[in-house]
Amino acid sequence: MLSENSVESTLTTVELNLGYPVFVKPAGGGGSLGAGIARDAGELAALLRARREVQYAEYMVEEYIDGVPCTVGILDQGRPVVLPLLTCKTDRAFYDYEAKHDRGLRRESCPAALPEEVEQRVVETALTVHRRIGAHGVSRVDFLICADGRSPVLEVNTVPGLSEHGNLATMAAAAGVSYVELIKRVLDTAFTKDSYVP
Repeated sequence: MLSENSVESTLTTVELNLGYPVFVKPAGGGGSLGAGIARDAGELAALLRARREVQYAEYMVEEYIDGVPCTVGILDQGRPVVLPLLTCKTDRAFYDYEAKHDRGLRRESCPAALPEEVEQRVVETALTVHRRIGAHGVSRVDFLICADGRSPVLEVNTVPGLSEHGNLATMAAAAGVSYVELIKRVLDTAFTKDSYVP
């Protein structure tokens, strides 16, 4: 649980190192639950204090980056294979839990309509991330595509959601892979991982 001391310490750290706006999200979990944007110290304090009663014990505060969410799905098929990229726009403050679960609140493009050089850079970065963390079977690497040309990595999901209408299934469908076949391919990779040796 966040103490008042940790809230004050966070405010000081943000003021000295990041500035505003910032993005606040739980250190664990998913679906953007518990996340929010703070544009000043008052909003950040309110966000952190409101989360004292929420189940997440730790939060991250990071630079807020304005951009279009882009996700890259990777399936290991003897080698990592990149699925068609997916971008998603919303009129909400950010791609939050509600937008992720209500198709009426988002506009998806898959395959994404990105400039070739941006797509190539994002794909290469996603493959690098996948390999460097030792991901196996499947991963989903999330980016923001920014107007200034940046495409920062937000996170890598080594256990991405596998719902029939989720991002991974949407990207697989754009590659001509049915939902049933996607699940089969993911399960097949359970038998291709090298044995763990401590």
